[in-house]
Amino acid sequence: MSSSKLLLPILQSCLRIIMPSMGIIRSEAVVIVSSGNTPSTTNLLCLVTEELHKSLDSAISSLTFSVSRDVFMSAVSSLRCAIAHHQGLDDSKAVRLCSELVVAIQKGMRRRYLLETAPTSFSDFDDSATIPGQSDSANEADSQAVENIIVGGALPKNDVDFVSYQPNISQALASPMGWAHYKGLGAALRKCDGQDEQQETPEKEAQMIISNINSFIDEWDKLQKQDKTEFVDLFSSDNFDDQVSISGAGGEEPTIATEAITRFVDAQSVLTRQHQYLAFGYLAQRRRGRTSFAEKLSWKTWMDFAETKSSNDLWEHAISEGGRDSSSRIATMPLFPAFPRFIPSYLDHSPASLSMDINEKLSMSVKIVDITKTEVSDEMLKLFEEDDAAISDIDEEEIPEVFTEEDADLHFGKRSSALSEGPSVISEVGETHEEGASEASAAELTAQHDLQLAIGGTLLCTASSFSFPPDSSSLNSMGDAMRFGGGALEEYYSSCLHVRPNVSVKCKVLITESHLIIEHEEEGETENQPDIDDKSKSACPLSLRWNISEASHIYLRRFRLRDSALEIFFIPSAGTTTGGSAFFAGSRSLFIDFGPGSWGNTRRDDAANAIMKRAPMQTVKQWPDRSGHFLHEELKKLMHAWTIGAISNFDYLMSLNILSGRSFNDICQYPVMPWVISNYTSADLDLTDETNFRDLSKPMGALNEERLAELLDRFQTFDDQIIPPFMYGSHYSTSAGVVIHFLLRMHPFSSLHRQLQSGHFDVADRLFSSVQRTWEMCTGRSAAEVKELTPEFYMNPAFLRNSNCFKLGTSQDGEVLGDVILPPWAEDSPEKFVEIMRLALESDVCSKMLPDWIDLIFGYKQQGKASIEAQNVFFYLTYYGSVDVAGIEDEGLRTATELQIAHFGQCPMQLFYRPHTKRRFSKSRHRQTLSELYCMKSAPLIVKNVSPFVDAPLSYWTHLGAPPPGPHAPLISIRLALTDRCLAVDSRGVFHFFRWAWKADMESSSRESESTNDDVSPELEEVNVFADKGCFVAQREWFSFRNIPQLPFATEMQHVAVGVSNTLFANRSLLLVVSDGDGEGALAMQLVDPIKGEIRGEAIVPSVHAGRVTCIDMDPIGTAAGQGGVGGELAIIGSADGSATLWRFISSHYWPLRPRLRMAGHGGQKIVAVAVSSSLGICVSVSPGLCCVFDIGNGSMIRKFQVPSETSSSQHFDEVLEDDVVETVFADTSAMSVSVQGFLILVCSIRLIRDKKIVRAISSLELFSVDGLHLGSRLLEEDRGVPQKLVPTIDGRAVFVCAGGSASLHLVSSIQPLLTMDEWRLSNDPTPANKLSQCCIHDLDFGPTVARPVVAAVGCSDGSLRLHALKGISKWSEEHQKNSMTSTVGNILNVPAQTVKNAFGGVSSFGSNFLGSAKEIGKEAFSVVKDESNQRGTIGSFLFRGKRK
Repeated sequence: MSSSKLLLPILQSCLRIIMPSMGIIRSEAVVIVSSGNTPSTTNLLCLVTEELHKSLDSAISSLTFSVSRDVFMSAVSSLRCAIAHHQGLDDSKAVRLCSELVVAIQKGMRRRYLLETAPTSFSDFDDSATIPGQSDSANEADSQAVENIIVGGALPKNDVDFVSYQPNISQALASPMGWAHYKGLGAALRKCDGQDEQQETPEKEAQMIISNINSFIDEWDKLQKQDKTEFVDLFSSDNFDDQVSISGAGGEEPTIATEAITRFVDAQSVLTRQHQYLAFGYLAQRRRGRTSFAEKLSWKTWMDFAETKSSNDLWEHAISEGGRDSSSRIATMPLFPAFPRFIPSYLDHSPASLSMDINEKLSMSVKIVDITKTEVSDEMLKLFEEDDAAISDIDEEEIPEVFTEEDADLHFGKRSSALSEGPSVISEVGETHEEGASEASAAELTAQHDLQLAIGGTLLCTASSFSFPPDSSSLNSMGDAMRFGGGALEEYYSSCLHVRPNVSVKCKVLITESHLIIEHEEEGETENQPDIDDKSKSACPLSLRWNISEASHIYLRRFRLRDSALEIFFIPSAGTTTGGSAFFAGSRSLFIDFGPGSWGNTRRDDAANAIMKRAPMQTVKQWPDRSGHFLHEELKKLMHAWTIGAISNFDYLMSLNILSGRSFNDICQYPVMPWVISNYTSADLDLTDETNFRDLSKPMGALNEERLAELLDRFQTFDDQIIPPFMYGSHYSTSAGVVIHFLLRMHPFSSLHRQLQSGHFDVADRLFSSVQRTWEMCTGRSAAEVKELTPEFYMNPAFLRNSNCFKLGTSQDGEVLGDVILPPWAEDSPEKFVEIMRLALESDVCSKMLPDWIDLIFGYKQQGKASIEAQNVFFYLTYYGSVDVAGIEDEGLRTATELQIAHFGQCPMQLFYRPHTKRRFSKSRHRQTLSELYCMKSAPLIVKNVSPFVDAPLSYWTHLGAPPPGPHAPLISIRLALTDRCLAVDSRGVFHFFRWAWKADMESSSRESESTNDDVSPELEEVNVFADKGCFVAQREWFSFRNIPQLPFATEMQHVAVGVSNTLFANRSLLLVVSDGDGEGALAMQLVDPIKGEIRGEAIVPSVHAGRVTCIDMDPIGTAAGQGGVGGELAIIGSADGSATLWRFISSHYWPLRPRLRMAGHGGQKIVAVAVSSSLGICVSVSPGLCCVFDIGNGSMIRKFQVPSETSSSQHFDEVLEDDVVETVFADTSAMSVSVQGFLILVCSIRLIRDKKIVRAISSLELFSVDGLHLGSRLLEEDRGVPQKLVPTIDGRAVFVCAGGSASLHLVSSIQPLLTMDEWRLSNDPTPANKLSQCCIHDLDFGPTVARPVVAAVGCSDGSLRLHALKGISKWSEEHQKNSMTSTVGNILNVPAQTVKNAFGGVSSFGSNFLGSAKEIGKEAFSVVKDESNQRGTIGSFLFRGKRK
């Protein structure tokens, strides 16, 4: 019985999921059971009914009476609905099975009533007999107390059966129906006892039972519909208040006792405290965690199995958490509808919250600095002059065209020296010093020690364990953290603030050896929000934990213009499974404020040093003692990259926002982006016309000359002895006026907006309803409208669509507000609007003016005299340094000042003190990406006829055929690795190894480049994509091996699922290959050496899935993807059992034996295609009828959608009979792609069915947004068949489709969806005579890196490999040849250098050994060079031929 109670949360959750399915399962449904080699079938409904009978019978007989009664009522209610449903479908067998189950559980409940209502003694509820010596009246009172429990009354104090719950939560645990609702149920059951023998069939008997208790069932259903707190109370802390104290003794010591008795009493006291902690502390927390997990798992599972429309319509949409890698659209997250009704004080703009004399009080307490009179020091000017000279004198030949994984992680600093240069942090009280820092004075140490005593009371632990000793309750709460792998607690910080967009929560920060733990305070947890609604509290988990080894970036931050905050980002698939803005959203970033004053700054620096010391060396770290140097180096590197066009304008602006302290977690410091387009009235938009662009050299307030004249007049006549003069009383980026205003259709901003308006939306005329109207307001006469934009205008169209169907009201013109009204050139499509806005931002016109806007927001025009000249002066509290907020001693005044800062907005950190450099437009610069090769910067508005594949000369490609005899298996997967290697896997699982090189004619290539003109925009010049002269030299590598290198499992019946990593493991020398392990659900992992042609490691994880692995996709993360954090690969595995698993591979020495996530939602249908995108934070799985999008942080489903209905049209076929059926399904192919621009490209099969047979099928490409919106389609030629692979470009602007004998390039755009731009054909004859012998393309890859594609390779169906050269291959080949020569010479000289070291190791034998060592060096050098020349082989001799003199 006790074990049943422990399983109560799981049992109730399982019954809640399974019972409603009784009305869905038909009696014809069967399950295939495999027993040995003879599979058999079993009726599914019979199997479910049998299991439910056992579970319900056990629950009714074993659980407490009130719980078993609720279980009975829930089961009968579900079965009544199931019987009615099956009767409507004339499914008599299902009706009979459900009726038999009703009769069985009715008999069980009737027996339980008889046992509970019979005369009982105390021994019925206790294993002992009646207590001896106790009176009859006492026994009678005990019996009445037990009966009170049975009928649903209050629990006795410290009841052992409910040891894991507190006594004061009896109301929360009470039955949904009170005793008054159940009055008469026992009599109704007894009435059934007398009538069941009169019924002939189970159906009639069940009908009689239901009719007798029908009123109770109706009451149960009514209360269930009214109960809306079941889901939102998942994380509620109200039901679990203060834990029972465990510090009290079990009893008082006797005044006189012997030593033995004293020891016994002490031991008994310790045991009592331990028992109290286990009963009311540890067990309560464990049971609560399991209950919360079961509740959330129930809702998540329900969403996986619910119908598509009902599940998508139930959840509200929220903008997911932004991050460092938000380079494109952000996927939206679902959220259970729950809006708290309160106005947070930090967003309250009423006069009562902000005193009018705050500036006067402020002037009396601290000094107010006029930022217009600040000057830059001469040293800083000299430093930036040197940087400007370095940028202007930069030689493009010395700068790599792109930044690869090793040498040019554009956004971040050096990796190798980050750990070695980090300060050594010693976590002792008063001894947390960095190397070279001055020691604190004795007075400061004494004050700090006194502060520790005031916070923590008595020191209960050693000084080396905590920075500030916590109290006993915090020590007790760390019991679970230590047991969950966090290690021993080493750092502790109380009175912190966890800053999030929806609500900021007071918390404690705990740092262990490997984890960072946040514990939210249960009482008074929300800062300045005493009236916060209970639903908002319930969405806040009490404890969150992050693995420090998964950190990717650690930045110092400002919070309300004081240096006291820290922001940490984590690699994709890391972070916490909860804690995001939406209910099902995880948290991949963390923003913590450590409190006001200099104390908060000191604690922030100490915590930052402690976390950075524990973070891996690949993590980008802004050390507190080198913050200025870090920003200087990062900005210098970023500016160089943007100047030469290595990164886009959007990425550059987002990087500047991040480095300046802007954050998605703090809506008061939300990232800011510029208005770029000024034309919102025309039907067509020309992005080459400068009149369609805003003047970026002026702030928004200066675009209207009349308004500017009034503002300047006020600025010049402003005379106040306290407040410095200003031009704009509002700001371009505020929490309520900009961020919440623009994003009010998405959660959590819709909730925050309603909080500001007392639970309702504002007047419709003041809401964001039209882009054109907002632009006209910001450029009109109003002095309060100087808004800039948020990043969502350039990456996420979801905020423009009222997906949540909010009732926003009706304007005075009678217009009902819904979706945002877009300009005519957007054609009422949010996707087109965002894409055109992004194209305008990346245009050459904008690139020329963008440095002027950067000077206004981040540069030298932000402050000083230059800000007056640029008409760019805002209210003084928006600038950092105008008021020393940390120095305000009056807590009330400091709080009021911070609230005013949050209200007026905050300027970003000033990053530049000199005019920003201009971008260079150089034609001589080699193209770096495929998008630049096809001139996609202006596409799809302007499409140029550039065809690097169709028009390529014969010297640009080579074909490596398979050796005789044939036939050969097709190469289904290929990967270009290192600088000259290629690994391929055929359908039989055999590995093939290739080596290639490009013999460049540098003289011809240099003449081509010298003939071009410099300083010409790439968009205005004619691109010569065939300027490289030379030819390929390639061969198939043949190695000597005992065993053929191959996959562990392969079959000739069907192609094996295989995925090859983009990341090199084991010191960048091995490729990870993931494949089907045994055809029955196992997963195989192998490390393959592409140089030596051997398998270096292999492991098979059995029974990962219940069915065969059907598809695999992989994506790099961390440093492997050009970002911060530990590098590795994410792999998603699709299976025939209808589920998918997500795996993460980081180390080549430690492989995972279980997946990080397991995802369902396809109803058991076979998954045919999967894809994962670490940049978007999503993964996708596709079955024939459904596509599901999941979050890679916690596996929650974001969206699911079906095949678009408009594709099922008979117009695709010539002859369609009246009885023919045209259906569309997702094609049975692993070809699919996720674009980093926020698009999904899927393959559909349009079938013509006649007499239940597929007569004809056509394949089509379908374009979707990440929210499941169908944007367009493109039919493929019927002779190309079904595509085998979709390969996107690195920037997501286009996708290659490998189908038939060609690989076509299609534009990924909502303006011209899937427009064909180029095609790589294996044969010039598009219609060969024998289509069965046509060579088809199965896979495509670009190399040597995806960031610098100079060669393309395809695997063919006849086992051959074809290579194709791209623009820039000659220059790359020359650079690679120099690097390889340097490496070879270094290896040659390594051996004699070691000999020199050994020879001169002893000083005494220097003279005698010198002559002999010289001869030995000469011999060894000669022999090594000779061996090296002999090992070059065919390619080596060809490359080095003609180089010798």
